[in-house]
Amino acid sequence: MIMMVDDEVRRMDAYRLELQDVGYQVELYKDVDAALEALTANLPQVQLLILDVMMSPGRAFRDLDTQDGLRTGERFYEHVRSLSTDLSVIFLTNVSDPSFARTYQGKRHCKLLRKEDYQPFELADEVRRIIGPP
Repeated sequence: MIMMVDDEVRRMDAYRLELQDVGYQVELYKDVDAALEALTANLPQVQLLILDVMMSPGRAFRDLDTQDGLRTGERFYEHVRSLSTDLSVIFLTNVSDPSFARTYQGKRHCKLLRKEDYQPFELADEVRRIIGPP
């Protein structure tokens, strides 16, 4: 299963539909609280996490510094890494901060893609390279 976490559901639907059309099972979550609950309950079945960076911190991260939601995805990623160091993560975001890119681009099992640079079919190709065919 591929898990997507992004509060812009309408924008992400094209990516979700493309991945489903080529055969992947995809779950899209619009808030971090529901996504964390689902991830914890289903971690062995999750092959890939596709994660936005800028989202509401929800209850899960409200006490952490998310810079008013600008870094919620980073906090989510840190939590995921405390659960699994091997789960592949794609940050699919519009964040263009060079320091963010430097921090995450070279990490193991982590890829940074900009939404404006990737059409849904291109994301599907990238997913296939990371986790294999559906």
